[in-house]
Amino acid sequence: MDFIIKKAGLADIPAIRQLEKECFSAPWTDKQIEFEICNENSFFVAAFSGGELCGYGSFKYAADTAYINNIAVGKRYRRQGIASAVCAALEEKAKKLSLEFITLEVRRSNYGAIALYESRGYKNMGIRPNFYTSPVEDAVIMTATSKK
Repeated sequence: MDFIIKKAGLADIPAIRQLEKECFSAPWTDKQIEFEICNENSFFVAAFSGGELCGYGSFKYAADTAYINNIAVGKRYRRQGIASAVCAALEEKAKKLSLEFITLEVRRSNYGAIALYESRGYKNMGIRPNFYTSPVEDAVIMTATSKK
């Protein structure tokens, strides 16, 4: 499958919102998405195939660390390398910003995402009990060193 990854813009908000609803039990609002797209301390990318949004990812950063907010891929586009490519785009930007670490939380039951992050060098750094709601679930904290 062919897809491109580019910096997300305000025109992408409706499609990002729809993907949020498909992928997450507590989806972001348009205002939250807009804030992250416009925030000078954030980086937000979107993956498109044939002009259709198929995935996205974002991080915010402070000091020497990028904090991945979300990486999402539409159900019909999964297992085609999109999440890995989005993750790579985020990691590349972190490297360009000279950030030392990239960190995130992932649902303990999201084995596919955990396997993806492990394959990219992220390590399990601990658990945040009851971090998620709808349903309540622990988060695995995963961190990688930015590849400089």
